[in-house]
Amino acid sequence: MDSCYNDLVSGNLTWDEAVAKYSNDESTKQNKGIITNPYTGDVMWDAENLSEIDRDIYLLTDNMEPGQYSDPSLYINQQERKQGIRIVKLVKRTEPHRANLKQDYALITRAA
Repeated sequence: MDSCYNDLVSGNLTWDEAVAKYSNDESTKQNKGIITNPYTGDVMWDAENLSEIDRDIYLLTDNMEPGQYSDPSLYINQQERKQGIRIVKLVKRTEPHRANLKQDYALITRAA
């Protein structure tokens, strides 16, 4: 995983290439490594759901900027009871804001 991380950071490997070559997580490999929210099926996460599902991802991404990769780290998939090593890429961060239809339509419709 160190070579994968180094290739990602140096630009010798794209995220999609790394997922295709190194990932053995069938639940994310087919969608380019994107972890979906199991509560909603959406690719957007709110901090509350993220910390409930996997506190480690929250801690990994808390100080990251969009486009950055985390260092390889050990994790335990609680649902499948499997261990692995993962690298996380933060794609996008939405700053805290008042709910509005433009940014939060899916969230508002689920709450209604």
